[in-house]
Amino acid sequence: MARRVSNKRQDSKGTILSKGESQRSDGTYQYRYKDSFSGKYLYVYARTLNQLRTKEDEIKKSSFLGFSSSNSLTVNELCLQYIELKRNLIKPTTLRNYENHFRCYVENIIGDRKVKDLTHSFILNYYKKLATEKINTKDRLSYETIRGLNAFLCASFNTAKRDKVIQENPCTGCLSELKKLTTQKCADEQVINRLSSEQAKAFLDFVKNTSWYKQYNKLFVLLNTGIRVSELCGLLWDDIDFDNNKIYIRHNLVYTRDSDGKHKLIMQSPKTASSIRTIPMFSEVKEILLQIKQQQRVCVSYENYKGFVFVSRNNTPSRASIIATNLRLAVAAYNEQQTNESLIIHKCSPHTLRHTFCSILFEKNFNHKTIQRIMGHSRINITLDVYTQLFPEKDVEEFENFESLIS
Repeated sequence: MARRVSNKRQDSKGTILSKGESQRSDGTYQYRYKDSFSGKYLYVYARTLNQLRTKEDEIKKSSFLGFSSSNSLTVNELCLQYIELKRNLIKPTTLRNYENHFRCYVENIIGDRKVKDLTHSFILNYYKKLATEKINTKDRLSYETIRGLNAFLCASFNTAKRDKVIQENPCTGCLSELKKLTTQKCADEQVINRLSSEQAKAFLDFVKNTSWYKQYNKLFVLLNTGIRVSELCGLLWDDIDFDNNKIYIRHNLVYTRDSDGKHKLIMQSPKTASSIRTIPMFSEVKEILLQIKQQQRVCVSYENYKGFVFVSRNNTPSRASIIATNLRLAVAAYNEQQTNESLIIHKCSPHTLRHTFCSILFEKNFNHKTIQRIMGHSRINITLDVYTQLFPEKDVEEFENFESLIS
């Protein structure tokens, strides 16, 4: 009986070779595989088959984790993998921020560098340059932007650390050191913008009595509740308790990319757990909301939510970007007719109205913990930072009062 010949490839010693393995003419071994990120075929070599298969195991492990190779892994590969890992686990707005940070400040600046070669000093110097120099013709970055970038990079490098690609996270401690190195620049760029009571009143009067009157209700509610503009857009009539004069903040509505990369409105839970809160409804806010409800002829729904409070003329939920644009245009029109220099508004966004409301609470001597709850700040430090920046003179007053107590 004739012996059956195996069709499987073998090396010179008769050992069957696995997929991707081959023996070269000089007797060394080669493994060919496809890189999961670039799509290109790569090769590794070894003098013996056992040595080659040890390298294969490392590649397959890295490939399972989404990495091409622990030695050749670049910052771009690491960040893209982290984004993919988080794609369906975090809010679309957070994912969009990660993608923006990657595209604007990582991909073409440090993206080609090997992860294993990055040091703490390198990352610190990188942040310092972002804070002090223009990048890609854009202005230098604010401390808040760098803080967001650091959160993304630090989380990305933590995955590499857990998978033993690196021993230490090079981002650890960089943010606090950056703040010390660029204290004045950071302080300058974190100045909180707000309107004075006189500016706010004059602006609202202008909006109410001009062609901008359709924006009045939204702007008045923002100024007198301190809610975020996305929270305003996500308000439903079920969130308004007219009997007990309360507003429940349970959702925010954002316009962002979904998991398929398409732009759409997405209703989601608020920014943090502390952002889910109950806030008091002042009488004038209640009056405006009742007026809106009486005039609203259509119950506007979106996906599984119905009864939106603030809607467009097309009977769709209001969008934060449109409110922000209308506010900017209304401020420009207001400034053109304003003759009193002290009432000119130099910079204003929906968040400016939130800061204005917060400053009024401070001026009325509300308890700081109460302000934290109303504003939905996740930490009391955020509330106190706002306070000290809005009212730096209070530090001097309180110190003088203390001196008088002990004299």
